[in-house]
Amino acid sequence: MNKFLQYLRDVQVELKKVTWPTRAETLRMTWIVLGVSLATGLYTGFLDLGFTNILASYLK
Repeated sequence: MNKFLQYLRDVQVELKKVTWPTRAETLRMTWIVLGVSLATGLYTGFLDLGFTNILASYLK
């Protein structure tokens, strides 16, 4: 139990050292992640559509 309490104290000390992002930084980074995710999804979807059509025409 003593090790667990020491662990919790250490966690508290480390969390005080963390530089947390501002609300504006968090929102900006969130939009970047959403944009990159959307772009990646669209790219992958178009590749899948293209390969599906190529395979379908080959199998006819």
